[in-house]
Amino acid sequence: MRTIDRPAAARAIAEAREKGDLKENAEYDAAKESQGILEARIKKLEGDRAIGRITLVSVPAITVNQVGVRAAAATAVRGPMLLSAAEGRLPAGGDQIAFGASTMRTVGARIGALVRVTATDLDGHVHTGRFRVVGLLPIPTDFGTGGIGTGAAMTTAGYTSLVCPPSPKQAQCRTAVARSGELVLVRAAPGPANATALARLAAMDRDNANAPTVPAALVNFGASAAFPLLLGGVVAVCGLAALAHLLVVSVIRRRTETGLLRALGMVRRQLATIVFWQATTVAVIAIAAGIPLGIAAGRAIWRAFAISLGVVPVPVVQAWLIVALAAGALLAANALAAVPAMSAARSRPGQLLRTE
Repeated sequence: MRTIDRPAAARAIAEAREKGDLKENAEYDAAKESQGILEARIKKLEGDRAIGRITLVSVPAITVNQVGVRAAAATAVRGPMLLSAAEGRLPAGGDQIAFGASTMRTVGARIGALVRVTATDLDGHVHTGRFRVVGLLPIPTDFGTGGIGTGAAMTTAGYTSLVCPPSPKQAQCRTAVARSGELVLVRAAPGPANATALARLAAMDRDNANAPTVPAALVNFGASAAFPLLLGGVVAVCGLAALAHLLVVSVIRRRTETGLLRALGMVRRQLATIVFWQATTVAVIAIAAGIPLGIAAGRAIWRAFAISLGVVPVPVVQAWLIVALAAGALLAANALAAVPAMSAARSRPGQLLRTE
């Protein structure tokens, strides 16, 4: 709700002040009234018990190691801070800061390092301090920091201590920073009733409430990056081709054994069953070894890729999909075994033994 209206109200008041005597300034009165309504709405939101977590965020401009950065200065009003760390942790102390992946590389920082942070107060005075990098995190695009991997995050207390050092105007400076929040991040308390209450509250103020959105860069990547699917398809085709080759060669090389089994009384169905069991055994061994190794490799690759983008690596392993893939592999292996099995079943023992 503060993303649009609260800064707009503050700007309206500032502009009204520039127009002269505030006692006879209707625009100033209207702006103050608008800001009062907004503050009342925010207080109502903070007092609603259906809201489980509330975080206030402002987005000041700072300089880190002489690189201009937009920072999200956050205060957790209720519950933990509504930000997530891709690596490390979120800032908690007054001298801690976290960066998006792109900004981390640009400023030449790493987790655990100290960086030089500079900010300007309301009077134009420049203040500098040292902050320790504690995490790598995705910055929501709604924050206006430049993108999901761009920007920084710090606590509001840390930003306040930087721009409001001890001075006669310290109290005024702290008040101004506290009232500069541009965003209110909210999450419903657990339970469907609380989620419904939050949705109803958002519907009542649609102009100011925004639902979480997936960054366009990730949407475009998911829609266009077919490489994992292509790679998986190529590996599957290669695996099936190797299995088919194994079965055909096995039947050819075991012609003598097949002839002896037919001479000893084994029927065609039993010979075909041997080939099918061979295919099933190979497939089961491949599934037992391939699924755990594939999951482990997928997690490691996804974690490295997600951290390079600055997003939280949350691997999703769907059990039903794993079961479906395992069943599909067994069916495909037995389908490939059909031709070699028929070849083995139709063999003639006399001809096979005579050739040996």
